[in-house]
Amino acid sequence: MGHVSDEDIKQVNFDHPDAIDHEYLISDIRKMLGGQSIQIPDYSFIKHSRSAGETCIDNAHVIILEGIFALYYARLLGLADLKIFLDTDADVRLSRRIQRDIQERGYQLDSVLEKYHETVKPMHEAFIEPTKKNADFIVPGGKEFDTVLTMLNSYLKYEIINRA
Repeated sequence: MGHVSDEDIKQVNFDHPDAIDHEYLISDIRKMLGGQSIQIPDYSFIKHSRSAGETCIDNAHVIILEGIFALYYARLLGLADLKIFLDTDADVRLSRRIQRDIQERGYQLDSVLEKYHETVKPMHEAFIEPTKKNADFIVPGGKEFDTVLTMLNSYLKYEIINRA
């Protein structure tokens, strides 16, 4: 989005699935699945711009993709072997967002709350919450993750052994 003016960038709803360059993401996932290396771009949440990154992923045997839209795009779902939805309470999501946006991005509390009520919460309800149906496994937030991690570890070991 480096080509978008500062004024226009204020109009972009980054909590809408159309704001994500999912074609780029799908291309990188396909490359990794095909054994190719990829260069992960760096993204500035302050400047809303993507630049060439220094992190290279080469010869990935396991790909873990996380993000709020990871279960949204049909073509991305078709590439996944296991899909997990982490179901977190709205109050927890809001408090984490406030903390992150103030500490890491330098936003003011009033602007974080305004954005949450105007776009974040409605977009979550419209586009994220419905993706639960795409998950193979739903992890309820607030639970101990030891059991979940043990299950995931066992699943990954099984998949790696059977694909070797």
